[in-house]
Order: sequence, then structure tokens, then C-alpha cells
Amino acid sequence: MSPAPLAPPSAAAAAIAASNPSGQSRQSRAGDATASTRSTVASAHRPSVRRPLRSATAALSSLGLAVSLAVGGLTATAPSAAAAQEVTTRPASGSFTLSGSGYGHGRGMSQWGAYGAADAGLTWRQILAFYYPGTALHAITDSQMRVLISADTDGDTTVKPAPGLSATIGRSAVRLPAGAGYTAWRAKRYANGITLQYRDRAGAWKSWRGFVMRSGVLVFSTSSGLVRLVLPSGTSQDVRGSVYATISGSKVVTVVNSTMEAYLRSVVPAEMPASWHVRALSAQAVAARTYAASYRQRQRAKGALWDICDSQACQVFKGVARYTASGTRVPGESTRSDAAIIATKGQVLRVTKSSTSAFAFAEFSASNGGYTVAGGPFYQVAKRDPYDGRLANPNKAWSSTVAVSTLEKTYGLGRLIDVRILDRDGKGTFGGRIDEVQLTGSTRAVTISGAKLRQALKLRSEMFKVSATPVKTPAPARS
Repeated sequence: MSPAPLAPPSAAAAAIAASNPSGQSRQSRAGDATASTRSTVASAHRPSVRRPLRSATAALSSLGLAVSLAVGGLTATAPSAAAAQEVTTRPASGSFTLSGSGYGHGRGMSQWGAYGAADAGLTWRQILAFYYPGTALHAITDSQMRVLISADTDGDTTVKPAPGLSATIGRSAVRLPAGAGYTAWRAKRYANGITLQYRDRAGAWKSWRGFVMRSGVLVFSTSSGLVRLVLPSGTSQDVRGSVYATISGSKVVTVVNSTMEAYLRSVVPAEMPASWHVRALSAQAVAARTYAASYRQRQRAKGALWDICDSQACQVFKGVARYTASGTRVPGESTRSDAAIIATKGQVLRVTKSSTSAFAFAEFSASNGGYTVAGGPFYQVAKRDPYDGRLANPNKAWSSTVAVSTLEKTYGLGRLIDVRILDRDGKGTFGGRIDEVQLTGSTRAVTISGAKLRQALKLRSEMFKVSATPVKTPAPARS
């Protein structure tokens, strides 16, 4: 999905904390925040996809940028007459000011737009119809969701002791002992499979009954239905359902096994501030459920070990709560977003009125800057959005300063000569989003899409204009 929307001044401070929409979806998913990808929303609370800018910093090589050499046969796209006027030469100040609008890829639902539409009196169904025109609402049954915990990167799955903690090995569930002598349990990858270990009061890890599992999944569960995961960062996370430790290559990957509706209880407030209007939250719940159902379908078709990830690359999932290294609890669910999930239980968007038609690709991002962006599907259309700027949307106007040296170093330009906008989509502020930009230097020129430049420079969107940052005049000395 995409970066999360910034909460309005009236929202509670907790809701304003940076989160995840669109990396875009996060695709979210998706291509941004977010998460999206998920359609994504997040980082500047993203209502990701998301992102969720799900992945805004990438090296030139990994971005796969199309580069044209300025020496030895430069071929460049001829700028249009309008675009030819957008040329900014190397500034004396040593930096450019990029003034923009929007946050995220702009496809599908704008989270700030959903908030504005709810404020204008639209129902959650009307909000969805505006952002995903031509799609149809259908109900699906609550079913399994397997969520990859991407922050668990140490190759093991570690959980805290809890009442009724058990480990299911094959078809046998074994109640694990509790007490001061057992401070943690983990499934650890060994060359010949997975071994189950416990940590004693002295901090030493010991094998439990010499157990080794050579294939399959080791499952941790509790009588309360909550499992506390311990992450390599020293933080921990309560999750609903059970926790799978699954062999993947040389490591064990950690997957939360829950249900769709339980999964959404964490996703919706992570993607959109729970303080927002309940009708906006309801629209977010349907979009997130649809995105997850579609993602799950694709993952299962290829035999993946998990249905969706927990970051802006998909949709942001934080569990019931997180705990800092010092033990401070940070809630990951809210009664307000829970109410929106219940109000829309099982509702998803499909591409036709047939209950067997494909799920819509329900991307979303924090803010489209007043104009939606066309995509491949028929329901991703470009049109003015009267709701995106209805409230005090902090993404309506933003600016970023970029040093000349940053561009020179990132793209190997030599000495930068100028930046010129070759083409825009013609829709929205500044003439719309930048489709193509050329950076000309003494050794070569680089032609790149506005989306790739946005990712490289960590900008909120590709709807921006470029100007020279004024030279600072020194203050007069006091006599």
C-alpha cells in the first residue's frame, strides 16, 4: 500500500504517530508505502500500500533505471513545448526545492479523501463506489490468514511462556512446562530440521527432550488465543491465533496463523488513524479485506508458505500490541476500527456482480493530491477528487530540499547542468504527476520516470515542481 496519512491536528497524538499506508501497496501494497503493493499508506500517518512507499530508498542498480549516456550517443526523448519550459539550471545555492502535493501512488482510494468524503456525508459504500467505480460488493466467509512476520529475521521463532502454552508437532499437541526455569521457547533451524528449545533462568538455551522435527510446521498456541512473539530487536508482539515455525531454506520463518477478521483488527488502525470518521474506517476495512483476499489467492496459487506479509510491501500488521525493549505496551488495535470491521464483516469488492468474479485490486494511498491516477484495471480511473483536500490534509502541499551533490552522486552525472521535466500526465496541480524527467550533467544525462525519482529521493509523490533554492543572504552584522 502507501505511506499512511498524516492525522489532522484534532486527532489524538497516538493516531498521529507514523505508521504505514501504500508504500503503496502496499500494494499495497505495491509499490510505494504504504504498504500497499498494497495499496499502501503510512509513514506520515500512512493512511499504506501498504505500502505500503513501501520501499522508497533503493540503489540505482536495483531501481532498474533507464540511463542514457550524454557522451557517446545520447538518445533523449524530445520534451513537449510545455515541458520544455520546465528547465531548472544548476542553482547557486547548491540545492533544489521540490514543491509537491499528495502522498503515495494515487491509485484507488485516497485515505484522506475517504476521510473528507465521510465528513461530506458519504456512506462507506458510496466512498468505495467513488474510488473503485464499477466494482461490486460481495460477502466472503471468515477464513484462515497466514501473516509473515518480516521483523523476525534471526532464522528462529521465539515465544514467551504463557498459560496453556503448547507446541504442536505433527499431529501431537504437547503442553509446555512453565515456571522460573523456562523464560522463553524457540523453534530453531538445524541442518536436519527444527529443534525445540527453552531458555533457562541463567539465559542458556537447552534442547527440550532432544526433540528434532525433520519436516513440516511446529505450531505454538495458548489457551487464551494470544501468543507473544519475541523479535530480534528486543521488542515483542502479541498476536491472535497461533504461531507457525516453518522451514524455509536454511532458516525458520515465523508466520501468524489467524483469520481474516482477526487480522484486520490490526491492519485497519495501522493503515488509517482509528480516530477518523467511522465511515472512512469502514471503507478502509473493505479495501484492506479485498486487498488481503486477492493477495492470499495469488500466494496460494503458487504454493507460498504465507498469505501476506506484515509490512508496507503488503499491508501493515502490528498484532494486538507491541512491547518496547523496556516493556512499554503500544496497542495495535482499537475499538473504533473494530466497530468498522464488524459493520462491514466479510465485505469485499469484486470486478462484477458475479460472486465468483475476481477480487478488485483495491490499492489505496494516503493522498492523491486532488486527482486519482489511472491504472490497468477499469476501475482505476483518473478523475478529480473533491474530497482529498476537504479537510486539513497536510499532504496537500509539501516541500523537500535536495542537494545538487545528491543528484550528482546518485546518478553519476559529473557536474550537474540542469533538471528538466520532459512530460507530465496533465492531471492535477503543476500540470499533473511527472511522467519523465531528465537530469543532465557534464559526463552524462539520465532520463528517469517521475515515480523512480520519487523513490530515490524519498518524496511523497511524483506530483511536484522543481525550483532553485534561494541563496541565503547573511544577516547584517550588528553594530
